[in-house]
Amino acid sequence: MLTWMDATSHFLGAIPLPYATSEAVVNALERNVIDIFGRVKEVAADNGSQFRSSTFSTWCASHNIRCWHIPVLAPWRNALLERQHKSLKASIKVLIDSVEHRWPAHVSKAVSRCNNRDLGSGITPSMLMFGDNRTVLWRFSPP
Repeated sequence: MLTWMDATSHFLGAIPLPYATSEAVVNALERNVIDIFGRVKEVAADNGSQFRSSTFSTWCASHNIRCWHIPVLAPWRNALLERQHKSLKASIKVLIDSVEHRWPAHVSKAVSRCNNRDLGSGITPSMLMFGDNRTVLWRFSPP
């Protein structure tokens, strides 16, 4: 699973990937982050081969994204996302109800729970990211 988090709002995104290749990561980020949220200024990545590849470096350069890597054996350098991983895993575990091979079907609901948790004073990551809570879709007009 590929996860990302907006550093300002703590808004979380998670994308189930069958294979974590450089191409799969780049395509997932393009479709699920860039196309939806727009330009990304900076990416903090771990030291997985998919993030150290020329494919990923070229993609970052083509989008004018500064990429830096979390030092090996220093997960505290990415502590906010690591904490979100813990919450995300716990939420997925509750949702899958012992059918572990079905976890990808529950990722979006688990992410929604993480993004609508209270950060304090009634503020949620969704509110910070979008200006309001995204628990209710105000208008839906199918094509």
